[in-house]
Amino acid sequence: MVVFHSIYKIKAKGVAPTRWTDQQNSVIHQNPGHTVVYATPGSGKTAVLTEHIHQVLNKKFVAPDQILALTFTRQAAKEMKLRLQRMETSLQRSVESLRIGTFHSQVFQWLLRQQTSVPQLLTPLEQRQWIAKAMKITGDKRLRDPRQMTSVLSRYKSHFPAPTLPQSVQSLVNRYEIMKRTANRWDFDDILLVGYRLLTAHAEAGLHTFPVQYILIDEFQDTNEIQWKILVRLMAMAKAQIFVVGDDDQSIYAFRGSSPHWLLEADKVLPGVTRHELTENFRSDCCIVSHAAALIHHNQKRAEKSWRVHSKESGICQVFYPSDEVVQAKTLSQSIAFDAQANQTIAVLARTRQQLVDTYHVIPVLQRSQAEFRTFHESKGREWDVVHILDSSRLLRIQGSPEHAKEEEERRLFYVAMTRARRQLQIYSPLIIKGHRSTQNPFLSEAKFIP
Repeated sequence: MVVFHSIYKIKAKGVAPTRWTDQQNSVIHQNPGHTVVYATPGSGKTAVLTEHIHQVLNKKFVAPDQILALTFTRQAAKEMKLRLQRMETSLQRSVESLRIGTFHSQVFQWLLRQQTSVPQLLTPLEQRQWIAKAMKITGDKRLRDPRQMTSVLSRYKSHFPAPTLPQSVQSLVNRYEIMKRTANRWDFDDILLVGYRLLTAHAEAGLHTFPVQYILIDEFQDTNEIQWKILVRLMAMAKAQIFVVGDDDQSIYAFRGSSPHWLLEADKVLPGVTRHELTENFRSDCCIVSHAAALIHHNQKRAEKSWRVHSKESGICQVFYPSDEVVQAKTLSQSIAFDAQANQTIAVLARTRQQLVDTYHVIPVLQRSQAEFRTFHESKGREWDVVHILDSSRLLRIQGSPEHAKEEEERRLFYVAMTRARRQLQIYSPLIIKGHRSTQNPFLSEAKFIP
């Protein structure tokens, strides 16, 4: 059941809290141990995780050099370390001893410490070029898009053992791997694969070469299978405790092998695990949270949660039905101009980059400069006062493509886009797109925009 109620305990995001909420305090002061924290959008999860690390250091529960904090982007790792450095000057030396970084960077550094010969990594551009060359060599005309095949390869290598592929794709993968071995090169995904194999070999030999007692992971819903297996191996080798924070409803990177399954799995299999929830939204006004919660409740493979709304404002949530893309762009332009006068931060979001490009070039230059244009994936972790979602009537047409996940992933993606809004959420559903009558996006009725 979807539950809504409002409480007013701390100031909105961006302002230092007068105090932590009871939910947040229970996470912050949790003693080191296997812990799973489910955190809904706008609940301050990264701030809470960082404060928890601060408390662990302050109370000397774990030696700083035995703590490993993992994120999924270099920027997130940099921001976490910066937050910790600003908290307390007396802990500066402890913070410097922490290992903070992405899965890939930390495994890469460990491989170097093991004196493993690490070949030069392919750049993303080089990888696409090599895959294109492998496609040309294999000669299968059904495989045409190197970018798409890069995603397929990344998903393939995120599993261990590797899954069975169609023969045409397997031939391509084999050719690509031969090319890499011949040139003594790795791609980005090889770091974790080789790291896991070496960890396994060390464990079987009784070697404990990755000293760590406490592993903390932010955005755990973005974990894939090989990352999960590395964590399980570290738990066994080093008797490490795992502390994870995430939201299965915001798992949107299936194209690279990520799945909410591992967050849900951690909740079940970590021995003696403590479960927490952060459910109070400090970002969005009431109607935004209400519609978003109604939408995501339709997903079946998820953890049930309640939602609390900190704001006492109802907010503005609207769906527009312009006759076509031209009218959509005109309406969008007028809205941006109006909101910009009120110094509102504005985002224009769409499912694909092409949808953004189509709209960007038909609105006036001034309005372009007053808003940020982002895909749904690029909007993750961001927030704006006003969010416009374009072309909602053609979102689900993409689902048939093999590089995208199915309906529940698309629903999570739309949910993420909706929950980027603080004050206003405006969704556009053109009646005609590219000269063809569009169909109604079922997400709008699921989110209770349509009676």
